[in-house]
Amino acid sequence: MKKSLIVCVVYWVGLFQLSAEPPGLHFIENKGQWNTDFLFMKSLGNGEVYFKEYGLKFQLADYVILSHPRHGESDHNTLDGPVSYDSYTMTFRESRRPECIEGKGERLTKVNYLRGKSENSWHNNISTYESILYGGIYEGIDAIFTQDNHQLKYDFHISAHACPEQIQLEYNIENIALENGVLVITTEVGYVQELKPFAYQLIDNQVVVIECDYRVDGNHVSFDFPTGYESEYELVIDPILIFSTYSGSTYDNWGNTATFDSLGNLYSGGMVTTSNGGDSFPITSGAHQTVFGGGVWDAAILKYDSAGRQLLYATYLGGTGNEIPQSLVVDNNGDLLILGTTSSFDFPVTNGSIFKGGSNIQPL
Repeated sequence: MKKSLIVCVVYWVGLFQLSAEPPGLHFIENKGQWNTDFLFMKSLGNGEVYFKEYGLKFQLADYVILSHPRHGESDHNTLDGPVSYDSYTMTFRESRRPECIEGKGERLTKVNYLRGKSENSWHNNISTYESILYGGIYEGIDAIFTQDNHQLKYDFHISAHACPEQIQLEYNIENIALENGVLVITTEVGYVQELKPFAYQLIDNQVVVIECDYRVDGNHVSFDFPTGYESEYELVIDPILIFSTYSGSTYDNWGNTATFDSLGNLYSGGMVTTSNGGDSFPITSGAHQTVFGGGVWDAAILKYDSAGRQLLYATYLGGTGNEIPQSLVVDNNGDLLILGTTSSFDFPVTNGSIFKGGSNIQPL
């Protein structure tokens, strides 16, 4: 029987717990829809986490202005000042090149990105996964990233006789402190807590709790085992990480229309505002500010099963202007027809279309 050691970590987003992401949207594979070097992305509600070969990048934002339009205005299209951003990286220090980085537990949910007029820049049928495996990130050690109750969690699986001291997490941020066993990382838009790690081993079919603490040396973090552990058995280290922001707000989204097909599948169309997309997030590691320009709203189209429990797909539809889906119809062939309004000159259209873009619209 294989014997190894496992370490787990969970992230929680929000000073208040943020609203759950749409069901089924977990880890999205990068198939070229983002022109950058990360392999997977996951939305955190108030930001995103990007999975790269040797570590992760966390992009956080303070979206308080999205929920507070200017005084006397009810229109969310005008934002009251810039959105504050901050980002930091967590790198597997002195690790080796992973044997594999792959999605596990492929979901039914597929995601489409339709940007611009050229179909060559559209990316369809992109897979989403339950978890991400970094195989062999250290000798005898795997890292697995999952979602637990809408929290981001990672486990280190450390095989028997492998050395957990290999795990060295390096952060490119200075504000790291230990408070009563909790690791606290302070950013410009909030703070991240990594709760005291929980470690255990399965010995003779019994779960044995192993005492485990963080060890912090500047911006390097590792794990310590004050009372030791049984090296011939697998070990699991399971801290919980909590993302917090000063605003606790999340993206706005509005439902406009819905329909169903002959099989009972459900469709909904609405408007959503978001800064998602690897080609638009700030690439610097320090604090960054930006002002939304042009359109604020894109159309979002979702399909659910007949019970409304499983999200079958979700797709953004729009250009640089505003979009409003106003009616959905499924024809006798099972094709979904979307009727609506756009002000985007670069709305994705088929070749030969004479569409030149619409005038500015204020959806709300």
